[in-house]
Amino acid sequence: MGDKESHAVRFEFAGEKMNLSSRSPDVGEAKVEAAVDYSGDDLEIAFNPNYMLDGLKVLGEETTLSMKESSSAAIIVAANFSYVIMPVSTG
Repeated sequence: MGDKESHAVRFEFAGEKMNLSSRSPDVGEAKVEAAVDYSGDDLEIAFNPNYMLDGLKVLGEETTLSMKESSSAAIIVAANFSYVIMPVSTG
């Protein structure tokens, strides 16, 4: 497994379900499934977890994560705050 993949959180959206997964050679593997309000084609996208946490730290309860495709930036929006995050390539 490459260094980029071991330092990424992978989001997989399908229907009204989101799967989050991450792998670390030193720590192991984590997977979480959650129900989400998602409309669109199935999508797989990965982010650097440190950059994702920077945006999530300042958000409240009502948060929207907008994405178009796995190679485009995502936007996290809450109240009067917008945060743009670029995906990482794990391929």
